[in-house]
Amino acid sequence: MLFNQKHKFIVSIDDTGMIDFWSNSDFEFPESAVKFEMITDTDYVELIEDAPIASCFSHSDNILAVICKSFIVRFFDVCSGKLLWSYNDDCAEFLKQNLLDGTFQSPAQEKTIKSGLDKRLQTEKEL
Repeated sequence: MLFNQKHKFIVSIDDTGMIDFWSNSDFEFPESAVKFEMITDTDYVELIEDAPIASCFSHSDNILAVICKSFIVRFFDVCSGKLLWSYNDDCAEFLKQNLLDGTFQSPAQEKTIKSGLDKRLQTEKEL
């Protein structure tokens, strides 16, 4: 559960991707604080397809960041529910973007990145 201090509502997201909003005063849907009537009218429905594991608000309380089990971090406009951008932090994506295209500045950089990747792959296996 997260409390949005600026807009005065609470957001809860369970591990199946169901997201719910309610006001902190009467525990009803905060119609005056958000620009949608139903969650299905927003991009928040993307969370149902990919189980969320952590979420937080930006310092301005205008952006909700959610990381899912697929290692995709999604950033939503809190009030409209629109997806602003997403970032794939999966090792396979990292390999595709950095290692396979050979865009290293030097052999030392390649060695550093590959050793970091080995540690990362080991951590992901443990998870």
